[in-house]
Amino acid sequence: MHAMDPQPDAALGPSDPLTVARRRARLAGALALLVAGGCAPAPTPPAAPIAPPVETRDAAAASEAGPVTEIAALESGLSESGIAFRFDAETELDYLPGLARVYQIGPGSDSLQVHAYPNLSEAEAAAALIGPDARWIDDPKDPGNPWYVDWKGRPQAYRSGPLLAIYIGQDARIETALKALLGPPFAGAKAAP
Repeated sequence: MHAMDPQPDAALGPSDPLTVARRRARLAGALALLVAGGCAPAPTPPAAPIAPPVETRDAAAASEAGPVTEIAALESGLSESGIAFRFDAETELDYLPGLARVYQIGPGSDSLQVHAYPNLSEAEAAAALIGPDARWIDDPKDPGNPWYVDWKGRPQAYRSGPLLAIYIGQDARIETALKALLGPPFAGAKAAP
């Protein structure tokens, strides 16, 4: 063998310094591959763009067909009113029964939570849990024990048929569009007494 040719480990013995050095080099190489390939952070998916405003119509035109009772119609009405929004998540919330679709809405950090209940009686029962200021919500799992929800803005609760929506923010254009699409808020800052 030439001095540069690798020699099999078995020919040198398990404790030979050259064999130990080769094993360490192989182990270090394997670890480097694992660290480089297996521990790299997953690529971050691109953020969903906020829906661009489309041709704007006034709030009166948005409500010509009457209050909306489906999420798709609410989304369409918001777009037609020129309100930008982005779907963030569908999740269960502790303070109201059922799944909520959560949206970022408008140019700031406002949000909209929309619950679509299977029928009118479930929507009415969920709406009855919400206090007049929309900050105190009766615990659906422990009636009589209300939650205080520390919203990041001013809450307003709307209900139209099986839809229950809570808008957290204070953009007058969004409030006008929601009122045209869902009717006036029944709880929160702008609710009628």
